[in-house]
Amino acid sequence: MPQALSKIGRCVLDHLVEKRMKSIESKACVLLPVLLLSTSAFAEGSPWLPVPQTLSLSVAHVSQEADQFYRGETLANLPFGEFNQTTIWFMGKYGLNDKTAIDARWGTSEVDAGALGSTDGAFDATIGVTRSLLDEIETGGVSVAVRVAGTLAGDYETGRPNSLGDGANSIESSISVGKFLRPEFGVAGEFGLRFSTNDVPSEWFLNAGVNYFLSPHVSLYGQYQLKRSNGDLDIGGTGFTPAGFPEVQENLSRIRVGASLQYENFSWDINIYKTQDGRNTADFDIVSNTFTLYFDLFRP
Repeated sequence: MPQALSKIGRCVLDHLVEKRMKSIESKACVLLPVLLLSTSAFAEGSPWLPVPQTLSLSVAHVSQEADQFYRGETLANLPFGEFNQTTIWFMGKYGLNDKTAIDARWGTSEVDAGALGSTDGAFDATIGVTRSLLDEIETGGVSVAVRVAGTLAGDYETGRPNSLGDGANSIESSISVGKFLRPEFGVAGEFGLRFSTNDVPSEWFLNAGVNYFLSPHVSLYGQYQLKRSNGDLDIGGTGFTPAGFPEVQENLSRIRVGASLQYENFSWDINIYKTQDGRNTADFDIVSNTFTLYFDLFRP
């Protein structure tokens, strides 16, 4: 498997030349690029599952910086100067079979909020299950999958501007659709709903992305991300108190661009996120680096 991963370009070409490959070996070749894409362009909204009995382990370093925020829908300077958050994510994904995969994520985070001081702690943990409904290799159409995930809140204080997160447990469900339109070009989109505890508003989210292979080892990607919640409370609005930060209506739209470098069973992804618009959220600039190792656990 590690040797095959270094031949990602040939696998993608084989995919589109032979849309109806029947053998397990051919199908594994087709899905190898998707295994890599799962940590890049389509990490948030992918209908493609990893190769069965293949495990990927990732570590991501995410840095968020802002000196402005959306007070309601009005962009304003942060009264305490700046908000810097650094999060380390530990992630894993495993292909149970050609129709089902599981994923998990847990992390630690630290916030430096200028005059408000710093805080840190264990961040939220998520476990998800993805089920493939349609496979473009088998049908010649599009790939479709559904995912269900649950999140447990981390150990941190809430109700303050420098809190690590909302401090709520949640459950979410989403459907994703995608297709390789050309040997080097793929598109994918996801729509989902999330429901949380502790009076945190429910929300819907949308991710839509494209990926382009420059070579068997290098790909570029872009993604649009949108989130809308059903809350009716604004920061500084009627009825707002500092304890109500998790209960505000939090909306955002942002653009994500990045590149993925892959060699044998290792990949490095670098991402840049830029907030386009928002409501009751910081105007973040985000940089993320993800390092992934792939393991073939198949034992005939």
